[in-house]
Amino acid sequence: MIMARLFFPFLTTLLILAAGCGRGAPPAVDDGDVEELVAARASLKQAMLDRDIETIKRIYPEGYGLVTRKGVLRTRSERIGMIESGKLRYLRVGGASEVSINTFGQVAVVRGIVESSEAIFGGEIRGVGPSRVTESWAHRTGRWQGGG
Repeated sequence: MIMARLFFPFLTTLLILAAGCGRGAPPAVDDGDVEELVAARASLKQAMLDRDIETIKRIYPEGYGLVTRKGVLRTRSERIGMIESGKLRYLRVGGASEVSINTFGQVAVVRGIVESSEAIFGGEIRGVGPSRVTESWAHRTGRWQGGG
């Protein structure tokens, strides 16, 4: 419920920013850009497994936020800090199914089901079952940023 309350205002804000606040709509992304988004998502997944902090920092934009299953908001610095310190270490990141990508100018919304992942969090191994996800991405300065 919390995710739904946070998602729509967040998406609206992204769409307004993408439109340039009245400066005219930016050009829409093309099929090549969508392929780059798919590659960026794969790169993020691998970076999480490898604890590649530089790649994660490039992909997570300022203002990034992740709402956990328990409704806790994790900021960019909190999330990166947990991975960097080893408090959160992914052993396996599940694949995705039923993925759909919808673009709106320079913004993309990715929806799908993420299969089971396994991570160590606070020294304890946790298996996370499948979950439905919605991610917001923005194409800026020639690359995709976003995730979740």
